[in-house]
Amino acid sequence: GTTPTLNFILPFAVNTIEAGYISLVQNRETVIEKSISECELEEKTIRLKLSQTDTLQLDDHTATEIQLRIRLTDGTALASKIFTVSTERILRDGVI
Repeated sequence: GTTPTLNFILPFAVNTIEAGYISLVQNRETVIEKSISECELEEKTIRLKLSQTDTLQLDDHTATEIQLRIRLTDGTALASKIFTVSTERILRDGVI
């Protein structure tokens, strides 16, 4: 029920990205997947703001793994390292 922003800082300009997505996984199951078209791209940064509805899908008793995968205009496919974050609980459930 929160609206976190995920930021990925790249070693190259985002205008070389043709396609991609960000996956949030719990227990080896994809819970949230967002296309690169749903992100804000600026210089070398990919920024994704999750909605309350998005984060309410996550189990607060389970760590969340996050990974960015992209394909560049030259066909090169890349993946970020897998980031593991704890998923915090909220006291009052639902969208506010």
